[in-house]
Amino acid sequence: MSGRPRKERRVAPPVDPEQEQSRQQALGAWVRAAREQRSWSQRDLAGVAGCSPETIAGLERGQVDPRLSTLCRIAAAFDMALRSLCDAATTGAAQPPASGAEQQKVLPP
Repeated sequence: MSGRPRKERRVAPPVDPEQEQSRQQALGAWVRAAREQRSWSQRDLAGVAGCSPETIAGLERGQVDPRLSTLCRIAAAFDMALRSLCDAATTGAAQPPASGAEQQKVLPP
């Protein structure tokens, strides 16, 4: 054991299941609106984001608690920062911001 004092471990506060479900539904609504705004199918978004269409469908229904890596890929598919995507869930923003750069994302063949 070294002579350094041990750091106290921080524990995250408990999560209210209803609040968490509300966040998941808000995120799902935002993803669906952003996808539809670009005229993408769930399969299109899944292809760009590198995940399954079932993951996108579950996320949009608020039934999937996505991994951080999945959220990063979805944010990248929409040409936005992960923080912006997560802020949409916490603010309850139902409509994604419209920008020319985000609208021009090219789908793979």
